[in-house]
Amino acid sequence: MIDYSIMPFGFSFDMNITNSCNIKCKHCYMEKNALTLTDEQAECMLDRLPLTLNKLVISGGEPYVNYKILYHIIDYSRKRFGDSHKIRISTNGVAMYETDLSIESELCKLSEHRVNELMISIDSYHIDAGVN
Repeated sequence: MIDYSIMPFGFSFDMNITNSCNIKCKHCYMEKNALTLTDEQAECMLDRLPLTLNKLVISGGEPYVNYKILYHIIDYSRKRFGDSHKIRISTNGVAMYETDLSIESELCKLSEHRVNELMISIDSYHIDAGVN
């Protein structure tokens, strides 16, 4: 059995936290359902990763569909790996301006939680699906 916890080199890990999404793009291959990681499942996955993690990419579906688990994963990741890795959220951005969260307040919150990168999908597929 290989002990991956002592992996001597860095790597990136993509974590799809939910299959749910708040838009319906024609090109999307994801099966839309309510399947979402629990806090315990997310922690178990992160606990199995080597401490040499370079980047954690959090996506879905749409990660902002489950705001609570998104921020739990961010906080737990920082607790486990410290600031030695980058955190990227991949989102369609809808939740930042279609809820009571403004773009500015959400970006400030992401900064407070030491999220390094925010990737927002802006393309004709998303516009066709109703993203403003």
